Amino acid sequence: MNFLKLCNLILESLLIENVKQLDLHKIYSEINYSEELYRKKDKQKFKNELKEIKKRLISKLIQTNYNSMMDNYFPSLKKDSKMSSDQFHNKLFNTPEIWENFKPEDFSKFIEDIEKAIDFLSSIHNSRYSNLKLISKKYINR
Repeated sequence: MNFLKLCNLILESLLIENVKQLDLHKIYSEINYSEELYRKKDKQKFKNELKEIKKRLISKLIQTNYNSMMDNYFPSLKKDSKMSSDQFHNKLFNTPEIWENFKPEDFSKFIEDIEKAIDFLSSIHNSRYSNLKLISKKYINR
């Protein structure tokens, strides 16, 4: 194994350290299930399902402070990071005050970071989770 490949594996391992493989596999499975049920029959329903799945991934990324997302965007939630995933998700998306102080440029940067995370996570392990790209902004918005 060459040095560059080894460095990339170490970096990949460090970046996804907090986002467990089980979490990624669960999201991967949810996307597959929704795809089988709705993609050809009801495209709008499929996109709505993808949006909900994306929210759960965003919540998990923030809760685990993936790439310092909590530190950078939601420092007020640090005390809540030990909540269950569902409780944290509900707090994050059902508490408008959390989102009120976002400046447009901060929100754009946050979205950019989420999209980079999705691209990265969909490419790890020889693209094992490639269907994560379906929850990217590029797909959902078309």
